[in-house]
Amino acid sequence: MKSTVTKPETIDEYISTFPEDVQRILEKVRQTIRKAAPEAEELISYQIPAFKLHSNLVYFGGWKNHIGFYPVSSAIRAFKKELSVYEGNKGSVKFPLNKPMPYGLISEIVKFRVKENLKLAELKLKEKAARKSDSCKSLFIELLINTIESKESFQLDTGYLITITVIQ
Repeated sequence: MKSTVTKPETIDEYISTFPEDVQRILEKVRQTIRKAAPEAEELISYQIPAFKLHSNLVYFGGWKNHIGFYPVSSAIRAFKKELSVYEGNKGSVKFPLNKPMPYGLISEIVKFRVKENLKLAELKLKEKAARKSDSCKSLFIELLINTIESKESFQLDTGYLITITVIQ
């Protein structure tokens, strides 16, 4: 039997499936995240709203009695004290619909995640550069060996002319 429920493709579509009072809360959560991470990209992932900045930033979703917020485990650990009044687990927290939504805390957590993601992206770039550098070194060594074997000269892009003379 085929399901008639369509999966949302945008956050607007997702939010529109909830009662108006919950829609207002979800939209305010969305705007809070957007303000804390203006460069982040909005998307639907795992059928719930998500934000991505170089990699996954945070997710959120509406449920019958709560708003689920999924900032990954590092943020849950970093805000353990502040989140201790809410239900949750390793990578998520439940904000009850019948209590004030902690928009300020959500903003702080998102800013924390932005810093984490930017730092991770920087580390990945450095790692990529190091791999490229290693690749260049390997290529240079291979070129050097070939030159030694053929007793030729070669020009580097840097403008240096290297002549290898093999003495036997």
